[in-house]
Amino acid sequence: QALTDFGHSHKFTPHTREEELLGYFQNSVSDFLSEGYRLLLTVDNAEELSPAALAELYGLMELEPQWRGRVYLLLCGTSEAPWPVVPDIMLETREVSLAPLSPDETQEYVQARLKVAGGTMCFSRAAVRTLWEYGEGLPETINQLAERGLIAAWSSGRGEVSPAQLKAARASLDNPLTINY
Repeated sequence: QALTDFGHSHKFTPHTREEELLGYFQNSVSDFLSEGYRLLLTVDNAEELSPAALAELYGLMELEPQWRGRVYLLLCGTSEAPWPVVPDIMLETREVSLAPLSPDETQEYVQARLKVAGGTMCFSRAAVRTLWEYGEGLPETINQLAERGLIAAWSSGRGEVSPAQLKAARASLDNPLTINY
């Protein structure tokens, strides 16, 4: 993903050797650093990483001695599941809890996510309010509800997600076997 974000997706395929990918990564990071930038790599859902994968990420941060203090790794995720630990490598940890989104922040969040995804579906104001209420302002839950609401709207031929579709989406989260759009 980092190589894609660096604009190098045209240089590799799923069959590209790991050594070649590491070379692209190393060159990209060195180019950014030579221009005076610092680099922050962010990994979401990091609690799902295995200790081996986490150790590989830490290794990427330390490929070159001159990167120290200029290349950072930010692991994001939920504290509901135990996180993988690689104590000999981990330099610093901080747990930060984010406050739930407000209704206005939820509106901005949904619009931003749809824009990035290139989506044309929209949510009525009432639907965004319903997303916020059902999701309790938590982005992960809002994402799940929004995805299911979008599927419901699309499958019914509607161009806008309604509160009723989100009610069905919430029911499907509570009991995945009883999806009834």
